[in-house]
Amino acid sequence: MTLTIEGKIYQGILEANDSAEAFASLLPTTLTMKELNENEKYIYLDQNIRKDEPTIPSSIKAGDLMLFSDNCVVFFYQDFTTNYSYVPLGHFDIDETFSQRVSKGNVLAAFSL
Repeated sequence: MTLTIEGKIYQGILEANDSAEAFASLLPTTLTMKELNENEKYIYLDQNIRKDEPTIPSSIKAGDLMLFSDNCVVFFYQDFTTNYSYVPLGHFDIDETFSQRVSKGNVLAAFSL
């Protein structure tokens, strides 16, 4: 899986679960993702893709792609801990400039296989 933002391509992997497969079935897609909490970008999809039970992760890593609720895709660009439940969708290998690239406002994110 790849993520393209501002012409820069990031390689990633999908998780081996049914929700990740449901997300992959939507690809390729370009999403306008909104800023939240100065550590993540999110978008609510028009359809529910959650097929697995969410859990509270031990930690969130920059590059994690998660599903919150039934249809909210979240991309994290900072490491942190959380009390919220998510279904993991995948992870992207990001570089040290990624946070600066995406931290201001909404971002246009192109996902593909």
